[in-house]
Amino acid sequence: MNPNKNIPEEKIFFFDNHSIEFVQDLKRAVETPNKYKKPVIAKDKPWERLPYIANSVWTIIKDSQTGEFHCWYEDWDVNPIGLVDSKADIHDPSVARSRLCYAKSKDGVKWVKPALNLFLHKGEKTNIVLGPSFENDTDFGSIHCPSVLEDPLEKNPSKKFKMIFQHILPNDRDEFLIHDNAGRFENLGSPMRLAFSPDGINWEIDPQILNFGGLGPKLGDVVVISFDPKFGRYVLNTRHPDAWKIDYGNFYPDNKNWSIPYFPNNIAQNNKRRVFRTYSYDLFNWTELTEILAADSTNDNLDDSFYSMSSWMISSTRVETSLHPSRELDLYVGLANVFHQVDNTLDVQLVFSRDGHKWHRTNKRQPFLDNGPSESWDQYQVAVPSTPIKNGDKIMIFYGGSNTHHDWWITGPRENLDTPEAKDTSLVSHGIGIAEIDYDRYICLKANNLREGILVTKLLQTANKHLILNGQCNEDGYIAIEILNETGEVINGFGKNDSEFFKGNSIEHEYLWTKSNKRDIPEWVVLRVMLKNSNLYTLKWV
Repeated sequence: MNPNKNIPEEKIFFFDNHSIEFVQDLKRAVETPNKYKKPVIAKDKPWERLPYIANSVWTIIKDSQTGEFHCWYEDWDVNPIGLVDSKADIHDPSVARSRLCYAKSKDGVKWVKPALNLFLHKGEKTNIVLGPSFENDTDFGSIHCPSVLEDPLEKNPSKKFKMIFQHILPNDRDEFLIHDNAGRFENLGSPMRLAFSPDGINWEIDPQILNFGGLGPKLGDVVVISFDPKFGRYVLNTRHPDAWKIDYGNFYPDNKNWSIPYFPNNIAQNNKRRVFRTYSYDLFNWTELTEILAADSTNDNLDDSFYSMSSWMISSTRVETSLHPSRELDLYVGLANVFHQVDNTLDVQLVFSRDGHKWHRTNKRQPFLDNGPSESWDQYQVAVPSTPIKNGDKIMIFYGGSNTHHDWWITGPRENLDTPEAKDTSLVSHGIGIAEIDYDRYICLKANNLREGILVTKLLQTANKHLILNGQCNEDGYIAIEILNETGEVINGFGKNDSEFFKGNSIEHEYLWTKSNKRDIPEWVVLRVMLKNSNLYTLKWV
């Protein structure tokens, strides 16, 4: 797997105004993914307790060598009744255990949980690949928040897949535990570990201790790992382990609520869930965590916070040297999972960044992927912890969902919440579903059927003189393009009437001028695009 082949090409998207000189009678519109009606992965084996796949503790990738889809997910066995008279964390070994399970698919739709001989359940083979069997517990402990990467830099085939996870150790093992008595509950300090595998099934845990910017092996219990091919480094979106440890003062009543107080007027006491980022070149030594995405008290609701985020590079500038890359034109896209504490639900917002650090929200902060309708399998939770996967002309967005709320069923008995799921955990069901969009169709410039919309780009550098657009024209709609020089004059042979109007629907259409020679196109040009009853998603020179 050559990491350089994964660097995305330079392409004009319309998440922001970066490539726009001006527009007239155009608006920006965000696409809505089309959901499959039913989950493609859910509990269906006798040894599974609760595949905890509604939020951020699973990964799906498409193998770059075989084309096969792989899924790793956490199977969680928690006892909410055991929390009633305890101050233990919900993942404390006294009340919970979890392990790693594996599934595979040829097309991403039909999944198989293979019968493996690694862990048995009542003599039957299972798809458990790491962690306790629950039937014959050992002192291994539990695996929590696993995130898996196919490593593009790895030359050793036995280490093709890498996984970072939280290793929750039994209470009688303390070689990694970092005890903290500052919180209201007993917070676990179980370490983050690195494991590797040749096939995603047989895993070996590396003994080397990870270091996250001076924190040692300690992180919050959400991690999403990825690789930035342009800069050749690993990326981890995570939580800071101390992000919510603040002094609540004397005004806070000592209650049993799972939620914690929020101080909207004191940034020093910001204890909401939010996204932090750290980088590494070797997977062992990581940079200091920096906050990259957080809710604010003005435009977000008081109870909103960011649970986790998957992110990836979608467009990269051409640069002259790798030592001095220009980052201001790169484009990263993310799917941020937003937690609404009071309603106890999760949905997904589309976000973007030009540098991977400063992130912006789209669609007026409305969901990109919303909860399902009443009585549906995903009516209360949807979340995306994995990078979407290109599959033919589509983008497959795998997402976790649930028919129950985030934590009411877990801490409901301790809090004495009057809700059915807190009284009957058999009502709790999680699954992984699919939502699809056409390739690269996240956001478009949109014109209606009455007035012709106009886009004039900023000065663009051409490459190989072939202009490719991603667009969709509705009834009687069209997209027409002119090429202008640096002074705004139409280049001879590249005017509107010299071209073949685009009137179709294509993710990759080469725009043509009938009476021109592409060699006449200068290195630097301006595009004037005219649209009517159409959507323009991307432009690129190839």
